[in-house]
Amino acid sequence: MNEYKIFKPDIVFENCLKSSWSQGIKTVGEKIPINIFLKERGVFALDIDPNIEGEIYIFALPVNKSWEASTFDDNSYLSFEIYSEDKISIDLLFQNSSGVDSQPTRIIVDDTDQWKNFRVLVVAPKDLRLIIFSGSAANTANYVIKDIVIETE
Repeated sequence: MNEYKIFKPDIVFENCLKSSWSQGIKTVGEKIPINIFLKERGVFALDIDPNIEGEIYIFALPVNKSWEASTFDDNSYLSFEIYSEDKISIDLLFQNSSGVDSQPTRIIVDDTDQWKNFRVLVVAPKDLRLIIFSGSAANTANYVIKDIVIETE
């Protein structure tokens, strides 16, 4: 199995992910922050803290730093790990180069206080540009997400 890294760095020097877009979460210079507490311990995770004053939050990760579409195998999976101290619900979407979103896949984190691994079939892998996470800002606690990769055979 091959692994295409979206966000799974070996080392991080910055305090944010430059290749990202977000709305409705707390940011560092308008980019998704890296969790400082975990970073000091050698774990590199995105720190998602929804702004509870907003209705929704959303963040997008390009499949490559140039923000161009890439093609993957039909049996490709998006894999990632999430940690939250509270139960959360997240919608996961895939967007192609024409800006068309897939139907959302609902991700439920109900086992709190531990890392939970998710593996989701990539929808429309032939023209994938963005991976989008969203949810209700008022009903979502902060969480961290790491090891975001696309697995291909």
